[in-house]
Parts: sequence; C-alpha cells; structure tokens
Amino acid sequence: MGKIKLTETTSTSFKDEGLRDGREYFYIIIPKGSSGSCFGPSSQCITVSPVAPPGVQITCPSDAAVINLLNESPRGTIECAIEAVGGFDGNVEVECTSLNGTICNSAQTSLSFTSQLTQQFVSFNVEVVSSAKVEGRGEASVVLSYGDVKIAHPFQLWFIEYGQASEAQYDQEYFAPRCTAAGRYCSSETLLEGRGKRLGPELNTPNSFNNTCVDGNQGTYKVDESIEKIIVRSGDIHEMAGRDMKEGDAVTIEATVFSYGTGAADTADFFYAKDASNPEWIWIKSIKPTQGGLNTLKASYILPGNSTNQAVRVNYRYNGLLSTCSGGPYDEADDLIFAVLSKNPPPPTSKTMNAPSGRPSASPSSSAVSNSPIFEDNANELQATANATFDSSLGAPSCLTTSSSCDTGTLVDGRGRTGLNGKERNGSNSLDQCKDGRRGVYHKHGSIDRILVKTMDGDSFKEGSQIWIEATVYAKRKHEYKADFYYTNDAASPNWIYIGEKSASSKNGLKVLTMAHTLFLPGTMQAVRVNLRQGERNDEVSCSTGSKDDVDDVAFAVI
Repeated sequence: MGKIKLTETTSTSFKDEGLRDGREYFYIIIPKGSSGSCFGPSSQCITVSPVAPPGVQITCPSDAAVINLLNESPRGTIECAIEAVGGFDGNVEVECTSLNGTICNSAQTSLSFTSQLTQQFVSFNVEVVSSAKVEGRGEASVVLSYGDVKIAHPFQLWFIEYGQASEAQYDQEYFAPRCTAAGRYCSSETLLEGRGKRLGPELNTPNSFNNTCVDGNQGTYKVDESIEKIIVRSGDIHEMAGRDMKEGDAVTIEATVFSYGTGAADTADFFYAKDASNPEWIWIKSIKPTQGGLNTLKASYILPGNSTNQAVRVNYRYNGLLSTCSGGPYDEADDLIFAVLSKNPPPPTSKTMNAPSGRPSASPSSSAVSNSPIFEDNANELQATANATFDSSLGAPSCLTTSSSCDTGTLVDGRGRTGLNGKERNGSNSLDQCKDGRRGVYHKHGSIDRILVKTMDGDSFKEGSQIWIEATVYAKRKHEYKADFYYTNDAASPNWIYIGEKSASSKNGLKVLTMAHTLFLPGTMQAVRVNLRQGERNDEVSCSTGSKDDVDDVAFAVI
C-alpha cells in the first residue's frame, strides 16, 4: 500500500486525527539528523485500530426535505439512521425541533440499543402551520440525549408551491410510476421504496420500462443499496421549481438512495429519454454518494423538444461500470415517466383525429443507450451516424473517415448462411477470417444483426475517447447466449483485448446490448468485436467455434 509522511516533530508523542474506527493503521518512526540526508534506523512497525467510545451517531439524508405548500396539509418526512457505536448499550431519547412556523415530531421518542440491535431508523414529520405558508427555506434539528450527552443534527427544509401532478401513479402499460399531467414536478413518493422482491419489498418491482431491467435481490433493506425516491422538477440544481416543466427548459432529477457502508463503492447513473414509449436512454452524469445511509443525489439537464411524454432512469450500482441496467446482485434501476408542456403548441385545427393510444412499444431500441452534452436543446440529436461500408481489404464493415459514430446498419444482419435475404452479407464480417457457425435458422437461433460504436461526448473518435458499443442481437431465452466484447487498436493486424461479457438472451429474441469502453491505445484504424456464443468463454481465443455462434467486427478511423 506504500507509505506516506505524516509529520515531523521534536516531541516524543504525536496525535493522528481523522481516522476511521475499526480500520488498521501502521506507524513507524524514523530519526532524522541535523542534515536532511542523515537518518537513523526506523522503529518497529506499530499497528493501531481506533475504537470509538460508546455512544450513538446519526445520519440523515444529505439534502433538504421538500414540502409542497399547495397540499391541504403541507408536510414532509425525513428519515434518519441512528447507530450505536463503541459497544453502546442503553436508551436514547429522541426529539425534533423546528423553526419558521413548522411543527416537527416523531412517533418514536425513545430508542433502546443492545449488542444485537445497533441501528434503528426514525422518521420525523414536519408540518407547516397555516399562517406560515411562504416559499423559502427553513431548518429543523434532531436532538439525541443519553446520560449527560446531547447531540444535535440539523437538516434543511425547502417550502415550495409545486403545483399539480406532484405524485406519480403506477402505470401498468409502462410498468413504472408516471405523472400524466404536466406540472412543476413529478415525484414517485413511496412507490420505489425498497429493492426487488426481498428488500422492502419494492412495490411493482422492478419499476423499469416494460420490466426490462430486473433488480438484484441480495442484501438487507436499509443496510444495502436501494433507490427510495425519484423526483423530476423544473429548474436547475440551484433553482426552485418555479414553473411547469416545458420542452427546452432545465429540469433537475433528485434521487434519494440508500448507500452501503460509507457509500464509497456505490454510484448512481442518471439517464433521460425523449420518448417514454420507446426510450433511447441518454446518459447525463454519474454521481457517488457522500455518505453511507440516505443521500439525495441531483443531476440537471435540458428537456428535449418534440415530445411531451418523457422519462428518466436512475441506475444505482455497487462498483461496476456505467450502465442503464448493470444487473448486479445489489443493483437497481428505476424509471419515472412524466408529462411536459410543448414548447410550440400546434395551431388549432378543425380536423378530427384519433389520438394515439400511448401504449409503449416493445421495440428492441428500448434498451439502447446514448450520450449527449448537458444543457443543449434537443441534446439527443447528435451528429448524423456515419454508415459503415464493407471493406474487402479488411474483411469487415468500416468507417474510413473520422466521425463520432460508426454503424454497420444491416451489413452484419444474420449469421453465415442464415440471414434476412438467405445469408449474412459479405460472409463472416471479421478482420481475421473468424468463421460463423453454419447451423440454425435466421431469427430462431442466435445472430448479431447490427453493431453501433459512438463517442460519449459526440466528438470524433480519438485516442482517449470514451465510447459506447451497442450490439443488436437475436437470441431467444430458450437458447442461452452470451456476448463477449473485444477491442483492438490495429484493425489491419488485430490483437484482441477483452472488454467484458453481457447476457444476450431475451424472451422476445431481439435485444440491444451496451458496453462502455475507452480508446486507450494509439492507432488510426481501430475496431471492436462482438462474439455471440452458446458455450463457455475460452480465455485464450476471441473467436468461438460453436455451430450456432456468430462473430462480427466493425473498424473505424481515429484521429
């Protein structure tokens, strides 16, 4: 782990501060002479593990409790974790005080801790008296008392006139919470509390579009990771929700999550989709919590135009890579669908038209992921995709001019002798003559139908670019398939570097698999490979030889 210099001292003692309880720390002392290059032999290494004195600690969400003043009885709830440390065993008195015309109380006024019961959660209810319904900020404080000790923990209150459509309802067509009328904000309220069928349990799990992303079911509720609430409101992070959400305006996503341990291993990935009925997820940013327990994480973006039914997704993961659906045993992805006002309402017309049903499509593009700059109107409309052409000298589709994306289109649709028009175009479509499996029937057995590579920032491919690799595959669940992703910086003489694996099979067959990667090596013509296989992966090869396996490559120019 290496050594760091803590201090120099002429004293015979030293006090180290800011340490974590229960963690081992190692110390040595090196005597130093009058000359900077003169040192004596070091002391023996001493190991110390700090232990907290008996007591209690309190952790509340890292952000304000929001109270909607337009409710008949304006109130808000904040939940805090109270933990006994250092072997504390006894009773703790709990009270809540508040200012600014509010009343704060809790049903639990006394807690008892033992060696078996070391953590408890307490909800504090803040109610606004009728004479104090004024927008602004306030403060409340939780006070814990035991023996001669008193601990006060303040938390912020935010009083806002949110307007209509504040509370989402579960929508059985989208399989996620939805606000059907445009307003100043849309909140999942209690619909997302918990994770999966075991933790909480979460109502209507998994609360993702068309049930496409299943939550992990390992862990313990309020110990391990979960998404508790998602709010979308008008205004950026530093503004109040002062108007109804409208195309082209800034909005803020506020995700309340529960973090495991210190929260250092957890990350929330924020996405939005212009069309909630057929979502193409656009990455906004990824945020790590600042503490263990409850956190409120925020991300702002610009609502795209030409759609009044939009969606956001939060993917909360334990370690792992950026993803719309990381799928780990402690991971969760939740969606929130909401209405927005049109920036340019259509002119009135005398024609009578049938309104669309609004039922979501099960198109395979629903799990696709894109990236765009934040705070750009119509930000999901990136540079036009550069369509690849078959390069006979390479033996695979390629994009010879630099661009921000490279798309095979239908060039790799099918597998070997099976395809939309009887066979896959241009044979195996691989840089090193990797042969596809020759058995099976098109769209009954597995095939790679399309590969799209694009930069996350919308700029042209260059060394160091972060990219998305999207592979559209066909693999029915009864034929279990996996997809391996590879990368090479030299398309003319590929030395394949393994990136990762994705489960490819789905109930309906078609599925879009997404993998993030960085072009970390130099090279003017680079490439990616997708290897769709039924058997186990062989670490020694990048070309599986199963009779129903498919391998396709795409090369692209890099600055």
